[in-house]
Amino acid sequence: MTGYQQGILIALGSNNGERIAVRSLDRWYCDAVQQLFRVKVYASDYNVDRDGGPQWTIKSARVQMPNVSEVQDWRGFARAWIEIHGSIDQGVHKHRDGSHTRFIRLRIYGPDEILAAIQPHLPAREKIIQTVSTDNGRTCALYYQSRTEIPAIIDYIDGMPRNETIWDMWSNYAIGSGRERG
Repeated sequence: MTGYQQGILIALGSNNGERIAVRSLDRWYCDAVQQLFRVKVYASDYNVDRDGGPQWTIKSARVQMPNVSEVQDWRGFARAWIEIHGSIDQGVHKHRDGSHTRFIRLRIYGPDEILAAIQPHLPAREKIIQTVSTDNGRTCALYYQSRTEIPAIIDYIDGMPRNETIWDMWSNYAIGSGRERG
């Protein structure tokens, strides 16, 4: 099992009786672990009303849920985790004079134990893991806003396999372009 597959299983997997199930609105992740499961990916009506469409699902008793302590390939694990539970966008800082600065930001969400395990492997200064309240409860997050750290993190996790749809969205933010005053 690769680090990328471990990241998918830990990020999207659940114990379903004696079977492990992976569900995602994006079929890519089920396809990426399909060789481990050796069964077909199918469209499920699980939470259709909530999600506005079917979730792609794969289930099998052949797969054991990995533990983060077993991860050897941190680049692959972090790539999967950040694709699934990360967000790259632009923030805006308003100045007293009415002007504003746009900046790129990377946010990585998840349980504090997962974020604490990933963080030392990322080429960035140590951050405080923040607690975040959401509509679904509480989670934790790491926030990156440095114009040098974000490209370094993206360069570090870059590799194959990867979900090209996510990477195409990230490329829209011209990572590495720095801060713009406007």
